[in-house]
Amino acid sequence: MPDDIDAAVALEERFHALNLQRAANMGRTRVGPEPNGTCHNPRCGDDVPEGRPFCNAECRDTWEQIRKLRG
Repeated sequence: MPDDIDAAVALEERFHALNLQRAANMGRTRVGPEPNGTCHNPRCGDDVPEGRPFCNAECRDTWEQIRKLRG
């Protein structure tokens, strides 16, 4: 059975590993859907340039509102 010091060291190592993982992922998380060539607003669906998930800010805002309502 591990003693308190062993348990504390193991916990500290887990926190350290999580912090390293978060630091490595900073700035890489995308909020929203992945681009696929069409606007993700279900009320639109127009073609969009490569690398963009929405055709304009209005469609993006509508998508976010729908997402919030669906929970």
